[in-house]
Amino acid sequence: MRIHPSNKFSITGTKIYINNVEFKALGLRFSNALVSDAKTDSLIMYLDTFKSYGINSFSVFWMGSRFGNINGFLPDASLNPVYTPRMERIIEAADARGMIMMIGVLYWGGSTAKDALVAAGWGQTQANAAAINVLNWLHQHNYQNVSWISIMNIWRRIMLYATMSR
Repeated sequence: MRIHPSNKFSITGTKIYINNVEFKALGLRFSNALVSDAKTDSLIMYLDTFKSYGINSFSVFWMGSRFGNINGFLPDASLNPVYTPRMERIIEAADARGMIMMIGVLYWGGSTAKDALVAAGWGQTQANAAAINVLNWLHQHNYQNVSWISIMNIWRRIMLYATMSR
């Protein structure tokens, strides 16, 4: 369990900061980074190269993705232990390089990963629980280089925004 982060993301007014220094985020999206250990290793291997071109932030999705079927959650909405260590490695590698991350929770569009969960009876309650489980996991690990959480990318069957804003 991670306790001591290297970099702390914050927002004051309309400005973004990392370690209390103003920060202009320039990022990429890596929605398939959790597909396999090899994909995770590849992303981590290239982080220094991306940083050398000015990329200082990026996103990774816990569930779904456009071309991969990452099922980041079990039917009870708990975190899938296959993908959790990969996300942990990516977040910590980003932190070691002073990079910030956006974590995507649910990616429904184009992904068939959702089909098994919907067939298992997933609905609003499970989607809420999945988002809360991600937030709790991030908090338990004290990850402070995670800039924001995207609860739902391309929503179709599950509407989460209203209940998460309470």
